[in-house]
Amino acid sequence: MAGGPVFFEPVGGPRRSRRARALAAAVMLAPLVAAGGVELGGLRAVNGSVGDAQRYADAHAYERAVAVYRAVAAETGPLYLLAHNQVDAAGVDAQRTLLAWATALAAAGRVDDAIAAVTQVTDPALLADRERETAQIALDDARIQAAAGHFDVALHRLDQALTSAPPPDLAAQAQQLRPPYALGAARLLLQRGDAAGAVTALDDLITSAPTSVDGVRALALLPDALLAAGREALGRHDETTALRDLDRVLVRFPASTQAAAVQALLAAPQPVQGTLVRHDGGAVGGALVRLGSHYRPVYGGYETQAPYYVAQTDGHGDFSFAAVPLGDYVLEVEQGDGWTTILTPDGKPAYGFAVEALTPVDLAFVVVPG
Repeated sequence: MAGGPVFFEPVGGPRRSRRARALAAAVMLAPLVAAGGVELGGLRAVNGSVGDAQRYADAHAYERAVAVYRAVAAETGPLYLLAHNQVDAAGVDAQRTLLAWATALAAAGRVDDAIAAVTQVTDPALLADRERETAQIALDDARIQAAAGHFDVALHRLDQALTSAPPPDLAAQAQQLRPPYALGAARLLLQRGDAAGAVTALDDLITSAPTSVDGVRALALLPDALLAAGREALGRHDETTALRDLDRVLVRFPASTQAAAVQALLAAPQPVQGTLVRHDGGAVGGALVRLGSHYRPVYGGYETQAPYYVAQTDGHGDFSFAAVPLGDYVLEVEQGDGWTTILTPDGKPAYGFAVEALTPVDLAFVVVPG
């Protein structure tokens, strides 16, 4: 029979070729399937962690919730490709949980810990919430502390509220509470013996709210506070501060009873002390010394006038006068049958001095003339 050539395929040939192609395709897809499975595993792991964090937060285990959210937010790499939305959101969720944690801490009385937790919130989307939460926590505790009579702590809380860039409504509340709390703090400081702190609180109140009811009350309390502060400074031997506070009473409240008390303090006699020595530095014990006033030179010497104040040196040459009225004096030493002193080259007493208000006098070393 005539015709073209006839080709015969081996039995089973086409079947084996299709199987080979299927196997090759499977080998090529295997990495993609494996990667997809890994990413799905990462997604499941992230979803599980986020769910755990939410359950912790619902159970008020805020510290654990924040830790889990932060761990999720730190995950990177291809393993978490399918979970990138949850990973990206976890950081903000951690900070939202911090705000809830801060509220719980404040409710438990742990106000400083609450404010510390809020300060960790840094996401721009939550800054307004952070400032409101900080101000609200501080403001609520200020009211609690004031109700308990702890006005100094209450003022500190108001400062925290006002320095946190609070929203206008909370800022207005803090400003309204400040004058009565400042007045309460000043009274508390006076009771505690911290008159200097009371003066500072009163000055601030009078400056910030001079015409308010509390500002007027502060002004009425200021003379007592200044007088007490002056006395406290004298007790510390800080005459400069004492004079500053007492002079304020005289200048601003001249007709007050406190001004009369200040006048008495300023006119009070002061102690005078020193040590009598020889030119070689040895102490002169058992010698009489006196303070005379109205010194004036006369022919052949000098003279002073009464009243005189006399003391005797001890074995170390030390002498003291407990209370010498204000004025100018010359120290004299008894020698033989008279009193003498040392003069400077221009004829003035070497140991002349003034007793001034609130200022004890220490003459240090007085060299015996002769």
